[in-house]
Amino acid sequence: GIGSIANGSASALALSELTVVKLGVSEYRMSTGEWPRSLAELGMTVDDIRNSHSLADVRMEKGGVVVATLKGKLQGETVTLTPLPGAFGAINWECSSSVRVLGSGFCN
Repeated sequence: GIGSIANGSASALALSELTVVKLGVSEYRMSTGEWPRSLAELGMTVDDIRNSHSLADVRMEKGGVVVATLKGKLQGETVTLTPLPGAFGAINWECSSSVRVLGSGFCN
């Protein structure tokens, strides 16, 4: 239905807005060899996040894991992005979420 389509566009926006956080984590890891422990280590603040269209909060967890709480049409839903070291220093991201979109997951 229409709600599922709206959730799809809202989830695409949230994933797009999380790209800057993923890039920050990747750059931090490449330059320091460590995972960031806070947004501050990425040069970001919670206010930067709250000024986005779809993110209510983002926090860093152990191992570079990014946990985002959404706002707007997806109020209160969460997205978890887990960095997985790949070949040649690349970072692959595993995504999980409480959001369901058109019968599939938010991340698909």
